[in-house]
Amino acid sequence: MVGQLLETGASTQTLPTTGSSVLLLAVEEAARRKTKQSIGLVSLLLDHGSNIDESDSKGRTGLHLAVNASRGDSDCGQDLEALLLRRKAALAALDCRGRTALHYAFVKIGKHTDRKPCDPIQVVSNLVEGMSPALLDQTDNFGHTALHYAGLRGATVSALLLLEKGSRSLETRDQLGNTALSLAVLGKHDACAMTLLQRGANIDVTIAEGASKTGERCGLWRHLGHHWVEPVPPRAMSLFEGMVTNDWLGLTYLVLARMEQSDMTLASALEVAFRLNKLQFAKTM
Repeated sequence: MVGQLLETGASTQTLPTTGSSVLLLAVEEAARRKTKQSIGLVSLLLDHGSNIDESDSKGRTGLHLAVNASRGDSDCGQDLEALLLRRKAALAALDCRGRTALHYAFVKIGKHTDRKPCDPIQVVSNLVEGMSPALLDQTDNFGHTALHYAGLRGATVSALLLLEKGSRSLETRDQLGNTALSLAVLGKHDACAMTLLQRGANIDVTIAEGASKTGERCGLWRHLGHHWVEPVPPRAMSLFEGMVTNDWLGLTYLVLARMEQSDMTLASALEVAFRLNKLQFAKTM
């Protein structure tokens, strides 16, 4: 039926008149169903003049939405993403949070702080082929590059690919001062952390989580003073402290072997071990 409507001259430019994009709706459906028919409908709309870089109210294009739906496992097909890339979807398009589609390979809508392991190498490899090093290192509104999110999700292979394709964000710090290595330790992804260390990541960095607020949660009726509660900045721990907290004995020795590259001393390392009650570890230092 859609094909017949298009053949009779129906417009594919529905966003200005209805507030809803027929192309984005078709992309969302194709991303959910992953069938030849649903992907064919996206292709048909593009053949009849749909703007491939049309975006929703949050700045998300079809490519953003398609990548957001990718799960990062080997059973997840990439036909929809491949179609949009062949049709020259803009890799540099930014959503309302300053994210490219590459960011969406790691951080999903509504799951900004997700740390569960995920290594979406298939979709990442497709995306980076057409991206410059500068675009690979695009930071979002939180100061995160794709490499930051790869560290947070423990995406070891994807992180390696980003670096091999020219990413220079290994030492880039986000708004809280975290590097990709910091976030790999925060996310408790030892393999990714070790890989970044082997690629020369600086060990003289801190680890900090997002700022929190004291007092009650937001509500209508609260004590007057609670309406002006100041955010409490998180305590930043050292990289070494984060590794000891994670019980990463092997990686802590790698860091200790590079103490001369940082301000850390054996005395400060012992202080961390005692403070965290890691007495057996302290004995081996």
